[in-house]
Amino acid sequence: MITIESIGESAIAYLTEPPIHTREYYHYCVQLLKRKCTELSCPINICVGPLSVNFNNGNPTMRTDIQCEHMLVKEGGRSVEERYVSATPTQEGDYYLLRIQNFNYYNGLDFVLEYSLPNISHLRNSGLFKEYLDKTVHISPSFYDITVDATSKKDTLTLFTNNPSPRRIHFLSEMREKQIDFVAIDDCYSKNDLITRYAKTKILVNVHQTDHHHTFEELRALPALRNGVIVVSEEVPLVDKIPYHSHIIWAPYKDLSDTVLKVQQNYDRIYKEIFTPRLKNLLLEMEETNSNNLNIVKRAEGHAP
Repeated sequence: MITIESIGESAIAYLTEPPIHTREYYHYCVQLLKRKCTELSCPINICVGPLSVNFNNGNPTMRTDIQCEHMLVKEGGRSVEERYVSATPTQEGDYYLLRIQNFNYYNGLDFVLEYSLPNISHLRNSGLFKEYLDKTVHISPSFYDITVDATSKKDTLTLFTNNPSPRRIHFLSEMREKQIDFVAIDDCYSKNDLITRYAKTKILVNVHQTDHHHTFEELRALPALRNGVIVVSEEVPLVDKIPYHSHIIWAPYKDLSDTVLKVQQNYDRIYKEIFTPRLKNLLLEMEETNSNNLNIVKRAEGHAP
């Protein structure tokens, strides 16, 4: 179902129920776009997604959508439609492939909403698709209010196990063998369910689904961090491009379970080291940057009738 909403003389069309795995990010981007419409001097229309809409007005229309796929993919990774080599090095000494799923669709939009700065850096490193790069707008998944109170947290570990894979199953087995306390969670996507889960979660572990797809899973990690959850993640490339990377606990896959155990054993100390005033200020700055990045919609004002 499509919703068409008027905002003053502007209008925005969006999916009422977008795909569940990226729903919160989609709704967050829609809310930011609505807010940006109130700042415009000339009315426009914005269409969010592959929608066929007649706005029945004379406003210029801009088309956009969210891009939530991994672009950092090693040789041999699945769902690589065309083989483009970037200049982003792998740990093995070769280079990551650049993967842009549904490229023709995204390249036909007026601008693309991209959640990952490492994806953008990887695209830039490739030297390819400058037109696509120029229309890419970074919007960090900064949804949910910042809440860093740990008093109600009791789960020693929550692991999101949707999209199971052999390497994730192996990690779970390793956790059980080492008798590390954890709670495995799946089918948790809605805003209310996630906030409730994060409110009682101390640690979230991020494990890549495959050996090949290595963009940091920020759609999962950043909302957890904003809710006072310590994030222990498998290492990723281009980590320095993640603004809050120093507030994540990183470890190679082979050391991940031992790292989780150490964090559990030193939880209070590590919590205080991570959740500092500096982090809160950084998270607030990221929200402001999101709003500023959406000034791209003002490009349409020059085409207003």
